[in-house]
Amino acid sequence: MSDSILEEIKLLLPSIEDVEGILELYPPGQFIIESSLKNLENLDSEDLLESLRLKLWESINTGKFSDVSVHFRQIYSLTCFLLIYKKIFYRDSMESCFEILDFSILIGSIENLYKNASKFVDKVTEFLEEEIGQEKNIDFPIIEKLERLNFNSDIPIENCPSIESFYKQYFLMEKPAL
Repeated sequence: MSDSILEEIKLLLPSIEDVEGILELYPPGQFIIESSLKNLENLDSEDLLESLRLKLWESINTGKFSDVSVHFRQIYSLTCFLLIYKKIFYRDSMESCFEILDFSILIGSIENLYKNASKFVDKVTEFLEEEIGQEKNIDFPIIEKLERLNFNSDIPIENCPSIESFYKQYFLMEKPAL
């Protein structure tokens, strides 16, 4: 892994000042996230970030999703970003970074999180695809066109009958039809 790419990803993380307004709304997460931002290379905070991510996940998925504050979802995304950085830095379970990144976008909220949030997502995605070898396009085998079988049957074959005609001619009369 190139140190320059890791440095680029690190530079795309927010400063404490960039996100302090959001963090003040959730004091339990504020300490963990601020501590992680102050010392990004400290492995000790990875477990705390994972615990915070799971706690936020539970809170977001309890009750109506539309009732969850955008700021709460932004804190979830920020927690995911920091966790991803630590996993990349320590090369720990990097395959899980795709899933964490996806959920940070789908469940969390990166809109108006901080200036470089979408650039962070793009750079991490690019890095993980190169590092892990995740292909963008996966080939699926093409199934040859199937031919319709012709067979004799006592059951009438209808081609897209109207609901009314099917109901009257077959359903009410309890007759089978294809």
